[in-house]
This record gives sequence, C-alpha cells and structure tokens, in this order.
Amino acid sequence: MKYRLIKLESNDPMYKKGLKFRIKALKSFGSVEKGDIGGYVTSEKNLSQDGNCWVFDKAEMHNKSRLFDDAKMYDESKMYNESKMLNFAEMYDNAEMHNESEMHNNSRMCKNAALFDNAKMYDCTEISENSELRSNVELHSDTKRKNITLDIPRYIGMNYHRSIGDNNMPKYNMGYLVGSNGRRGNTYHIVADFFEDPHNDNEVIEDSIERIGE
Repeated sequence: MKYRLIKLESNDPMYKKGLKFRIKALKSFGSVEKGDIGGYVTSEKNLSQDGNCWVFDKAEMHNKSRLFDDAKMYDESKMYNESKMLNFAEMYDNAEMHNESEMHNNSRMCKNAALFDNAKMYDCTEISENSELRSNVELHSDTKRKNITLDIPRYIGMNYHRSIGDNNMPKYNMGYLVGSNGRRGNTYHIVADFFEDPHNDNEVIEDSIERIGE
C-alpha cells in the first residue's frame, strides 16, 4: 500500500460534503514523500494504490470517481460521479470532472475548465479558462483551447486533420464526426478554424461547422 486513509471529524466541512477521508502517503513515490498529506476522497476505491497517481493539495474525489496510473489532481480540482483519470492526465486550479467523463494520456485541464456527461480527452489535449466539454465530445492530438464550449449530443467523437494549401501553409481544418453507431459520418468544414485560430477563443462548435460532403 502506498497510502492510508485519515478519517475526518463529522463536523469537518468536507465531511458534510460527503468526503470522509484525507490521504497520507506511507512511502515515497514520484514527487510524493512519505508522510505527505494529500487531498480528500470518499473511500479507498477513489484512488488506486498502484502507480504514482495522487491527489495533492485540497483536491476532492467525490462519489465513485477513480484515479489510476500516474494521473494527478492539484489545487482545488474536483472529480464527481463516475469520472476517471488515467495515464499521465492532470487537473489544476478549480477544474472539474462530472458524470462519466474521462481524461487519458497526457491530457491537461486547468483554471475553471470542466468535463460533463461522456466527454473525453486524449493525447496531449488541454483546455483552460472557462472551457466546457459536454455530451459525447472527444478531444484528440495536441488540441489546446481556452474559453471554448463543445457540445454535440448526436455524436460520439471528432477526429480532425489539417489540409495544406499554397506554400505549405494550412488552408483549413477538416473533420469528420463519428456517429453513435460507430460509423464515420459526414465531412465538415471547420469554418472558424476553431482549434487553431489564435484570435478567437470563444467559439461554440455548433456555430462553427458546415457540411461539405458525404
């Protein structure tokens, strides 16, 4: 075992929020030193005893949320419901995960960003500020955005590739949406170039796509 639970008093404000324990490291691993006091959990089922995953500072793990591998939570970030963090994913500041959302690989979330529903982050994606991913949206590759809202309830995920124009300059982004049956859907032109445009940090994807073919 790498940590043990420290039971909170029933009059502790965190206990009243449903968080019954803090964690204490029983040995040194990763950046955690033996004896370090970590964040708050509902039960031992929240935080894996394997790997270097850890809940730092005043981060909170509610309900049946799970942390695995080398994933880490910092500051006052929060996980709720059945959300999951795996691999080397990290959360900072006041970021939140809800429902059955997931973070994988080296994905990162900070400031007041939040995941809801079945939204998922993969690879080296990053969202910050007041960004929200909802429904079944998935982010892949090296996407990094702030103040963006993605909500497409009709689709499981999105995959994007970049088209190259004259002088090897990016012409526009193309993408396809994968339907709930797992099949590739229609091709869309990302009108606002919303993953790459440095001048526009407040796009809503439903206002930024137009169908251009089957």
